[in-house]
Amino acid sequence: MITFALAQHDFLVGDIRGNLCKSHDLIAAAKAENADLILFPELALTGYPPEDLLLRPGFLRSVHHAVDELTASVQGIDVVIGHPWEDQGHCHNAVSWLREGRLAGRYFKHLLPNYAVFDEQRFKSGYNKFVETVLEYFKDRPQDLLILDVTAGDGWEKLCPF
Repeated sequence: MITFALAQHDFLVGDIRGNLCKSHDLIAAAKAENADLILFPELALTGYPPEDLLLRPGFLRSVHHAVDELTASVQGIDVVIGHPWEDQGHCHNAVSWLREGRLAGRYFKHLLPNYAVFDEQRFKSGYNKFVETVLEYFKDRPQDLLILDVTAGDGWEKLCPF
């Protein structure tokens, strides 16, 4: 049997150090309850939503340091925690799986909302890079590439001509 702990807490936006300290406390509490895995919310290390703070390189460097520090400290419990992550000049909404002092895996969010208080479309650079790569790959054979914006209702007739 696997015991899960859920780290539901009001992580303060922009307080990386405070959120990291609270994460350590919650991990210790989960270990004390013999949990095998603790799950943190999206962007727990920065608070949600970090918005324009993500545009500050120093902010993202601080996040990287916090993730490294947390990773090194994890022993005896798996930790899954959300945070922004800068990779090759692109900012991603990420989740990291930490185990026994090392990174076991990292995943970047792909479906980004863009309504009400959410403004994640501004930070979808990973998606934009992917689109650029695909367009470059098909530049000499555009007839082999089908581009649709199904969210706007365009292109259904190309996919389903019935």
